[in-house]
Amino acid sequence: VKCYFFKKKVKFLKFIIRPEGVTIDSYRVQSFLRFANFYRQFIYRYSKIIATLIVLLKG
Repeated sequence: VKCYFFKKKVKFLKFIIRPEGVTIDSYRVQSFLRFANFYRQFIYRYSKIIATLIVLLKG
C-alpha cells in the first residue's frame, strides 16, 4: 500500500509518527541496548548513560 489515510500511527523509516510527535521504534532501541550491553564493561558509567534509553522503552 502506498498511501494511508486517517491512521493514528504510521511506521516510516524506522520511526513511529503519531499526532503527538515522532518517536523511534522500540525494537530499534532494544537492539541498540543489546549491542551496547556487550561492551558495558568498557563503558564508564554505563548504567547512567543507558538509563534514559530504558525510560524510552517503558514509556
